[in-house]
Amino acid sequence: MPYQQAYDEWFDEDIYHAFTTRALPTALSARILVEVFELIIDCLDMSSLTTAGLVCAAWYSRAMHNLYFIVELHDRKGFDLLSQQCRTSPRVRRWLATARQLIASDRPKLPPGKERKDRKNSCFLHALPLALGHVLSGVQVLSITRFHPNATPLPFFLALSHFESVTSLTLLHCRLSNISQLRRLVCAFPRLKHLLLSENILAQESPAGHV
Repeated sequence: MPYQQAYDEWFDEDIYHAFTTRALPTALSARILVEVFELIIDCLDMSSLTTAGLVCAAWYSRAMHNLYFIVELHDRKGFDLLSQQCRTSPRVRRWLATARQLIASDRPKLPPGKERKDRKNSCFLHALPLALGHVLSGVQVLSITRFHPNATPLPFFLALSHFESVTSLTLLHCRLSNISQLRRLVCAFPRLKHLLLSENILAQESPAGHV
């Protein structure tokens, strides 16, 4: 019998909703090993992790670890919010220190007329190392998308050294002005082992493939 047919015959929707809409009795849930709950928490999405962290103290640590394991920043609003939380919340700073992967990208290039008006508000990658590098020093995998440094000051490249644990670096759709900027960027990570460059890394060169 095909798997799907067997599943359809076995599955009872009324029983399913009866179990998923009611909490387990305390006498039963107290007998379940914490390791079992942790395996379930490992399968949750971001919004569910936030909820799981509020359930009880036993779930909090695992839920927060998973929630902060990968940090993603894709706009200026999210960057500003996280920067503010770092300044005001020791708890957020502690959890950010456990992050192991950082994915950061500026928004796609806007049409010429709109770009001049909105670009300043959406661009944040130039400020990322200075604002968050010291609290994300445990990041090992770093991915940067649509970074156009142009006249980025030297402190930016110096602040990249805060990401002292980075072993893997990916640059996607970035436009560096010259090979010197690329050299400074790569040399900022003393433990770097893996480097991926893709799509127009150097402004004066033709589109590049993977390196």
